[in-house]
Amino acid sequence: MSRMLLWAGGLLLFLPAAWGQDDPKIAAKEIKSILAEYVKANQEFTAALKAATTVEERKEAFTKRPNAAKFAARLMPLVNADAKSAAAGEALAFVVANASFTGEGKAAVGLLLEHHAKCPALTPALDRLANMNDPRIAKFLERVAKENPNAAAKEAAAAIGRLMVGKVIPDITAEDTDGKSFKISDYRGKVVLLDFWGHW
Repeated sequence: MSRMLLWAGGLLLFLPAAWGQDDPKIAAKEIKSILAEYVKANQEFTAALKAATTVEERKEAFTKRPNAAKFAARLMPLVNADAKSAAAGEALAFVVANASFTGEGKAAVGLLLEHHAKCPALTPALDRLANMNDPRIAKFLERVAKENPNAAAKEAAAAIGRLMVGKVIPDITAEDTDGKSFKISDYRGKVVLLDFWGHW
């Protein structure tokens, strides 16, 4: 009997959390809370890293770095409550930008591409998408460049769309090592290795 009561009590403790994942309003609130928690943890990590002056202090600072994959694992069940919501878009953009290498990240990519070209928080995820081999990404970038309300996201999507594999490189004018001016279009049809570097 006491085991039965313990089991029932445990079930009652678990059920409200499980119900909350299916309620879009509660899920949106939870998503915002988890994203804010990550931002705070990342700020604390960054501050500790900046304050570190020795190798030991830097090692200690890195122990405070938030694990994006763990945050992604917490976010994805909430996203599933309403994958088309604005809060889900923010969560998916976070997961794609910070944990695309995980199982949650792979699922997030598909949902982001399907539902969230208009998500204002998309900009950090676009860079990650540019490095993925998925035929849907080019069309998604076109939609973002046309439909997204965030000017930075529009600009980034347009730029990344122009630089994807298979696109014609923009014409670049530069000087060679002898100081002679040239254009990249002078080498059309030839193999060209561009090496961008700098020193500060």
